[in-house]
Amino acid sequence: MTSEQKGVDGGPVFPVTDCSAYQYSGMGLRDYMAAKAMTVLLANALDNEISFDGYDSFDGMIAELAYAQADAMLIARGQP
Repeated sequence: MTSEQKGVDGGPVFPVTDCSAYQYSGMGLRDYMAAKAMTVLLANALDNEISFDGYDSFDGMIAELAYAQADAMLIARGQP
């Protein structure tokens, strides 16, 4: 993984030291953080009947907010 790729997604979540046996090195940290944030966003949205005005769909709103949270967490870690 190049440093450019690491900057985009935060690097691998569960890295392996020898990737030669695998075709894929795993989920990126950004996706992992978004998945964790999505759980809370869904629970809160469903409990509170949050409106998704301004978004194409409820699913689109949750996905956008989850990645926004993941991006904020990467920035807090010092990664752009």
